[in-house]
Amino acid sequence: MPDSTQKYYYEYTFTYKDMDVLVAHLNELAFNGFEVVNDTTVRGFVNEIDNTAGLKDSLVELAQKMPFQQELKKIEVQNWNAVWEEDFEPVVVDQFCAVRADFHSPISSVDYEIIVTPQMSFGTGHHETTRGMISLMKNIDFKGKKVLDFGCGTGVLAILASKLGAKAILGVDIDENAYVNSLHNCTQNEVTNIKILQGDLSMTEDSYDVILANINRHVILETLPSLSNKLGSGATLLISGILDTDLALISKHLEKANFNVLDTLQNKDWMCILTKKV
Repeated sequence: MPDSTQKYYYEYTFTYKDMDVLVAHLNELAFNGFEVVNDTTVRGFVNEIDNTAGLKDSLVELAQKMPFQQELKKIEVQNWNAVWEEDFEPVVVDQFCAVRADFHSPISSVDYEIIVTPQMSFGTGHHETTRGMISLMKNIDFKGKKVLDFGCGTGVLAILASKLGAKAILGVDIDENAYVNSLHNCTQNEVTNIKILQGDLSMTEDSYDVILANINRHVILETLPSLSNKLGSGATLLISGILDTDLALISKHLEKANFNVLDTLQNKDWMCILTKKV
């Protein structure tokens, strides 16, 4: 959430013919969260303090590579939740899991239900990457396992891992909004075996049974050797935030880091990859 001293946040609306590709690039900038409107439009949200000349210069540079259109609105901080609640709809992944807000009615047709308060962090389940991660988590045995949710966003994946029987889960995210929101959502879902930290991979422990990483290609490639070192033989790595055009590149690096690909799932242009450490 924004710092209490901030009175405004900024809403960027981007329109481009290939929204998924654009979001992949925007994900590497200083945005605090995104809302997908349709196949060609996405809204990016940024705190007042982060809406710097550096961000604006990066957008100018990016627009030279892909000529998107953008609009900018300055919005009072206290209106944030109202903005989200206006458009937030429950997400149902098969009959396996539903993600809803506390103002929605319970969804009894699924095995697991997660309640989130929509705020300025990524991972409400609406984006294809989060949906893919949830779907492939069906194929992972979490019972009694030690789990790392790297780039935890709203904490949805960590919460689902807890509900699936994980023994202990660490969620870590560099963004303060994600940290605060994850803490709130863990409490709201009454899960007590999840620890949330604000920071990067250096704050995590040395060994895990399962690592979940719904981030982006750049961070995955950068941290893949470290993630591999944190997993023993037979352990599981589930990753997303990868465009289908990057699958060959990611697969090459996974093999180099001693991972075998067990399954892949494609939602629109986004890939989710389930792997096992050799």
